[in-house]
Amino acid sequence: MHLKFLALENFQSHHKTLLEFHPNFNCIIGLSRVGKSSVVRALQFIFSNDWIDEYVRIGAKSSKIVASYSNNCSVERIKGDGKNVCSLITPLEKKTFTSFGKDIPLEIKETFQIHPLEIDSDTSILLSVADQDDDAFLLRSSSANRSKVLGSLSGVHVIDQALRALVADKKKLSFEKENLNKTNEKLLNELKNLPNFDEFEIHLKKAKEEFLSIESNSILLKELKDLLFQLELIEKVAGDLENKLNCLGSIDFSCVEKIYCDSLRLNELKDISHKVNGLNQKIEQSEESLHIQRIKVEEEHSNLVSTLKELKRCPTCFSELNDPKILEITGETV
Repeated sequence: MHLKFLALENFQSHHKTLLEFHPNFNCIIGLSRVGKSSVVRALQFIFSNDWIDEYVRIGAKSSKIVASYSNNCSVERIKGDGKNVCSLITPLEKKTFTSFGKDIPLEIKETFQIHPLEIDSDTSILLSVADQDDDAFLLRSSSANRSKVLGSLSGVHVIDQALRALVADKKKLSFEKENLNKTNEKLLNELKNLPNFDEFEIHLKKAKEEFLSIESNSILLKELKDLLFQLELIEKVAGDLENKLNCLGSIDFSCVEKIYCDSLRLNELKDISHKVNGLNQKIEQSEESLHIQRIKVEEEHSNLVSTLKELKRCPTCFSELNDPKILEITGETV
């Protein structure tokens, strides 16, 4: 992926400038103060957010920069006059960012694969763009800074962080070990002052036996309570039955046998009624079936008459037939 076009509008000395780049090598030549370095500053601003108000062309209110790449995606930045807008333009959509602080939106970094190298929480370097006045890479940097940068590039900083975490964990474990040793020593001293453990073991065994006995007795007590509750219910039911029997003492039972016989006769009548209903249903079904058969016979008879009238001959002896003869054969009367 390479830079194809760069458009500058009201950026430093550029009023409206469009630059087209070759995919391999490009060289910008011109007199001093015509805007050569502004091209680099514009790219730095797009991908690192480095900005000063003097970048806006004199007489203008804001600057606009558009960089187009070979992946058919572009990034547009508008800055000045209270505006700070960053837009990602793809073949499908244009997505605009307005509240992204000092950093560049992550989607911009991922689309163009340009990420500043994070040295630490306060320092980062954009290796993709360098100004003409910048020193050769790390030439005038301090030893500590060179170490940080080279460590970040090679991944040594990960090992350094791991070593620091290991040392910190070692110190923490040593401190915990020392505290545990002190606690262990304190507990041993306290154990020496305690009475004989054999006696405690005997008392503990007896306490466990008593606890099991109490637990067993509590189960029995619960069962007894349940039985007592059931007994109270039985006594209550027995009392109710006794009251009902006392009430029945004044009833004349001479008609009980007659009532029983009537109930048996009633059940027989119900069975007979059920059988009669079944027979009625069968009769209705037979009548319906007979009606359907009658309709079919009438249709067949009508078809026979129609056929004989069309043929005008007997189907068996092939003699000629007139209407009276047809009515005689089919059983109809004139």
